[in-house]
Amino acid sequence: MFRNPREVAPDAVSSAFSQILKPLPVISWGQLAMYHLGVPTGAGHHMFVVRDVHHQTAIQKLKDTGSIQAPPDRRAAPEIMESLPDPQAVLDEINKGYECLDPYCTFIPVPASSSVQRGPDLLNP
Repeated sequence: MFRNPREVAPDAVSSAFSQILKPLPVISWGQLAMYHLGVPTGAGHHMFVVRDVHHQTAIQKLKDTGSIQAPPDRRAAPEIMESLPDPQAVLDEINKGYECLDPYCTFIPVPASSSVQRGPDLLNP
């Protein structure tokens, strides 16, 4: 298996969200954490874990930056969706895998005007 060297400094996305959510403790999770450990990853959502007691505060801090809470959007790129015989069935199957996780997450897409791209998902541990 090939792997990237372990990162020794936080990436720009983690740094940006840490600054927004400061002084709340924030943990990078999922694909972002794997990338930081040197595992090659593709593009995806940025996931951050905050403590239950800080969840609503974190949501408000992100909304204060212009972010708006929305349902998760797990659609593939339009060219991929167009090539599928039944795109909705595929999307339903993908979403089914998240049924246990979604009630404990808050999805807040970053506005297009932001310098941070995609994400984040906030998870309650």
